[in-house]
Amino acid sequence: SCDQVGNFVMIAALVRGQVHFLSFHNSASAIVERAFGAISAELQHDLVEELFLAPDTTLQQALADPAAVRVVQAAVRAASFKDVSLINQRLSPILHTSPFGKRIHQRLRRRLRL
Repeated sequence: SCDQVGNFVMIAALVRGQVHFLSFHNSASAIVERAFGAISAELQHDLVEELFLAPDTTLQQALADPAAVRVVQAAVRAASFKDVSLINQRLSPILHTSPFGKRIHQRLRRRLRL
C-alpha cells in the first residue's frame, strides 16, 4: 500500500504482545523503531508500557543488545512527556549496567529538561 502511516498502524497493532521478541532481531527491530515515529500517541503509549513495564532482567537484556537499544532510543525520541517519565523511572536504576546507558541517560535528561 502507498499509505505508509497506515502500514505502521497495522504493524503496531500486530506487534502488540511481541515487542520484546521483535526488538532483539535486527530487521524486526528496525520496523518497530520506525513505527514509534509514525503511530498515534495512544499506540505509542501501549508499546511503551509493554516495553518498559517488563521485568528488570528483560530491560537489562534489552539495554545490552544493539538492536533492542535502537528500539529503546526510538521510544525515548517519540514518547510523550508522561511516557518519557515512565521510561526514565524504569531505566534509571539499571542504565549503569549498559554500554549504551550514558547515551540513553543523556537523551532522557534532554527530553525531561533535567
